[in-house]
Amino acid sequence: FELNELWTPAGPRVLSLFVFLSDANTEGTGGGSIGFPNLDWLYVKPRKGMAVLWPNVHGENLYDVDMRMDVEHFPVEKDEQMIGGYFHFRLFDWADADSRDCA
Repeated sequence: FELNELWTPAGPRVLSLFVFLSDANTEGTGGGSIGFPNLDWLYVKPRKGMAVLWPNVHGENLYDVDMRMDVEHFPVEKDEQMIGGYFHFRLFDWADADSRDCA
């Protein structure tokens, strides 16, 4: 999440969702996990079908970015894949902004 995203036509990112679409070997290294470095490296091990949802803003002020929610991915083991997908929920309707040539 970058601070300049606050001024996009769709507004700031309010929620993020990551869905694990495959398993990964997490023995020992945490490979394929997602981690939150500003939350004392809280991390979530990948399991197929599991989802992680987190806020990107503080409380009621939807323009107050919560920098604790930065996320990083742990690399997977050699010759292994981890498949997943992000969904980002923004404050305003992106399609509407795009239809007005604002995006």
